[in-house]
Amino acid sequence: MATWMILLIVFSAILFGVALPFLIIFLIRTNMAKVAERTSWLSDAALLHLLNEQPDKIMSARSLSEKTELTAGQAKTRLNQLHFLGALKQYWSGITPHYSLRQELKGPYIEVAYRDYLEMSKLLELFKMHDFRLNTAQIIYSTGLPAHIVGREMKSYRKQGVVKLLQDQFGKKMYILQDPFRSNIRDYIEEPPALLDSPKRSGLELLDLDVIELAMQNQGKVSPELVREKKNLTEEEARLRLDKLVLKDFFHTEDTEAGGKIYILTERKEM
Repeated sequence: MATWMILLIVFSAILFGVALPFLIIFLIRTNMAKVAERTSWLSDAALLHLLNEQPDKIMSARSLSEKTELTAGQAKTRLNQLHFLGALKQYWSGITPHYSLRQELKGPYIEVAYRDYLEMSKLLELFKMHDFRLNTAQIIYSTGLPAHIVGREMKSYRKQGVVKLLQDQFGKKMYILQDPFRSNIRDYIEEPPALLDSPKRSGLELLDLDVIELAMQNQGKVSPELVREKKNLTEEEARLRLDKLVLKDFFHTEDTEAGGKIYILTERKEM
């Protein structure tokens, strides 16, 4: 067999081996999303409420199917999705999985303004209600938001330095607040940072928000030198940070007479 054919076979095998796990994960998530859409009449919060009402807080796909209009396959997918997002624990009886709440869920419920977004002020209210510790199931249960929205929002808040995710040796996960939000929760509930309490915050880091607020305090304008001085960065780090915000359309630039650049907020972006 020609050398090039052997190399082609080896390369194809390696590529297939690398791509296969990602393909499997993609197909699982796609299937979960389709099933969730077809069974959206039973919200994730309602499903958790039903599970919370069980004497032992445990259900299998079969028992969920018997108590609802879900098929056994749909029930299995919905429970798997909540387990995948960390809202449920999984136990096995032979080859049959059973699902349990990680802890008893309790009210009160809070009303959110959006169905695809969790405002920071509402998140802080939840932390205050639940002794500064939250898990995914409790957030879904209290807000009524879909599981995938809660997962996305908490990932965003982690990236922005608002919350931290902790996990014990048994896989139990919980969120805690980071400072300054933990130490001054009352003040931040009453007056949360404008960008953090707005859907516009998606994809921003806490330092990005600091830079934007610095510009708002400086008539909507900043320079790399000012960001360097106020945020303890090098000039190169400050310039890269500002250029990234230009790409996200939070700033545009104007040339100065001295040959530099000034960064100007782009119409405040409904902050």
